[in-house]
Amino acid sequence: MTVFVGHDLGTGGDKAVLIDADGQVVAEAFHPYPLDHPRPGWAEQDPAHYWEAVCATTRAVLDQAGCDPADVAGVGYAGQMLTLVPLDAAGVPTRRAISWLDARATDEAARLTRRLGGARLVKLVVGAVPSGKDVVAKWAWLRHHEPAVWARTAALTDATGYLVARSTGVVCADHTAGGGTGMINRTRRTWSRTLLAVSGMASPRSQARLPPLRACTDVVGGLTAQAALDLGLLPGTPVVAGVGDVPAAQVGSGAVLPGAAHVCLGTSAWLCITTTAVADVAANGVYSLPAADLSTFATVGEMETAGECLDWLAALLDDGAAGQASAAAAGDTGDGGDAVAALVAGSCRCACWLRGSHLCPVVVRRACPGERHVPSGGDAGAVA
Repeated sequence: MTVFVGHDLGTGGDKAVLIDADGQVVAEAFHPYPLDHPRPGWAEQDPAHYWEAVCATTRAVLDQAGCDPADVAGVGYAGQMLTLVPLDAAGVPTRRAISWLDARATDEAARLTRRLGGARLVKLVVGAVPSGKDVVAKWAWLRHHEPAVWARTAALTDATGYLVARSTGVVCADHTAGGGTGMINRTRRTWSRTLLAVSGMASPRSQARLPPLRACTDVVGGLTAQAALDLGLLPGTPVVAGVGDVPAAQVGSGAVLPGAAHVCLGTSAWLCITTTAVADVAANGVYSLPAADLSTFATVGEMETAGECLDWLAALLDDGAAGQASAAAAGDTGDGGDAVAALVAGSCRCACWLRGSHLCPVVVRRACPGERHVPSGGDAGAVA
């Protein structure tokens, strides 16, 4: 039986599926990992945890299905977008991953906006005003605040790119990852020299850190001997360039034809419509990403924190519940409805702080239907 291994590297863990040639799910597994907040506004993860989770879930789905590794015809990764994983010349991370939830680069984003001519011009040219969570602002933060790390960094990858490099030894970025930086020509799907120049990435050495862009379905290489040993697969098993989580959900939902839409609820949440051209609505936080299909775009309106709000509330009520609620909401556990219902019921018992207060869902700084500047976490209160 020919099968394929697919991974969804999320914020709270890795979800793996084993599918057959007809697209039917044969086995699935989930392995969690932590999200650390070393300082207010910061969010980091250890890339080694990503690899450990991918190895654990790969072996788990093979064991569940009783599958021979020789039957695995390919491996694909769909990863959390806007997470920065800088690599050295050997493909080893030069620091911990800076999560997409991290907002440390707010000052760099503001400077970048001024450098690009102001918010109105940036919206017109790029499609959205950069925030502290955006990759291009994180690049600037790394240059300014950790110059030694920047000097050792040979490639600026995301979570998907790191896994592909760890699997194959080939460093690249898929088109959707490039689109997430805001630094590509989205129609041509190539790095934009103009945008890179005005964003502080003008030097040849800086641009050399940008990985080659590949189509999501391109086979970029085979598993190295070490990666195959770690994963329980065979050396040379083909690995594709991969895809960001938003365009991956677009494909997984089947909403790939122009005008088709899907809604995704997880740590974050979004509404995505498939379009045949860039269709930004910058004033409302709607942005067109290159889709996995080379002829279409994933036009997305995103709420940055959805299940993450449940984690915050769970931690407030019961430290032991933190991480379970959003995982359940995202389908990572089998008792999602019960877990969320129990959490809401628990919050309703806290009448001392519930009365007259509200939960602000925009914990980070940018979301659809527009940009927001609110206190981190907002006010504790009812989930509605």
